[in-house]
Amino acid sequence: GSSSSSQSYIFTPGTILSNGEVYVIAHPSSSYTGTIDDTFGWSFNGNDAVELQTTTNISVDIIGNIGDTLDFAKDITLRKKNGIGPSIIYSLTDYDQFPVDTFTGLGFHSY
Repeated sequence: GSSSSSQSYIFTPGTILSNGEVYVIAHPSSSYTGTIDDTFGWSFNGNDAVELQTTTNISVDIIGNIGDTLDFAKDITLRKKNGIGPSIIYSLTDYDQFPVDTFTGLGFHSY
């Protein structure tokens, strides 16, 4: 993983996510056929942390550890467990693991 963020997805101006709302961003080459909010072609090889920040760069949620080269998400699907909300500290125990490209339940979460 990178020691810093090297790619950024910028929400469309005016986008507001309410507490608990889900926003689905799919890679353009994804085989996912469900509802998406947008596409973005980032590079991800299983050891890159993904961090959600506000427009003022305040961390809201993170998956993975920035700077860690551990392949924590290589060839698997991670889905945050029900009852677990945003956290700026990554813990694998907060996620259920599924086979790669498991899209069932994508776009829904309850906590």
